[in-house]
Amino acid sequence: MAGPRTRGGVDRIEFHVPYELLDTDFDQWPVPRGPAGRHRALGLLHQVVVRCPQERLDTRAEWRTSWRWLCTRGGRHPEAVRVVQEAEVTDALGMELAERPAPACVLAHTTAAPHAGLLEAVLEGGVPVAVWRRGGGAPAPPLLDLLAPAGPDGRPDPGALDVLALPARVREVRRAAAGAAAGAQRAAQQPAGEDQLVLLWDDPDDIPGFRSLA
Repeated sequence: MAGPRTRGGVDRIEFHVPYELLDTDFDQWPVPRGPAGRHRALGLLHQVVVRCPQERLDTRAEWRTSWRWLCTRGGRHPEAVRVVQEAEVTDALGMELAERPAPACVLAHTTAAPHAGLLEAVLEGGVPVAVWRRGGGAPAPPLLDLLAPAGPDGRPDPGALDVLALPARVREVRRAAAGAAAGAQRAAQQPAGEDQLVLLWDDPDDIPGFRSLA
């Protein structure tokens, strides 16, 4: 599904998918670009996000409340972003996330694949935004370091992260990672693989209707 348009065409591509497909590499799909059959990854050209609104039926109230809480604060708040560590991914995490409108965004600093509890908790908790590395694996550097600006102490500040600007910010990270990977290949080094970010972006106020293609 194509999302918001700009003067240059479609800026954001949204994939509404079942829970099982949230970790799919849609952002890596090759797109023809330029002469001589050249291709670029879809996520380098557009803001690519995944969505799973069909799994929100049981927590629709929490989902909408969290999103509106985020929007009324302009995308920034000291409690808007929560970094989830491995030990926090328990069977109770989803209920914990649902208790309050904050956090509205989860950054996964976990090594396990996201389907091993993390995504269930995010969806159960009504959290509209989440970022993780595809397939799991220890974040290096941590997602907070990649996405958040530095605070007064020089360290990444989750309260300064504009959650509403994450689709554009993740595209910036993908482009930077692609450039770094190209340089690593020229130098016969192992690419860092930092372009394997997945952004869950469920805006409850912007869900298109379904229609049959038959």
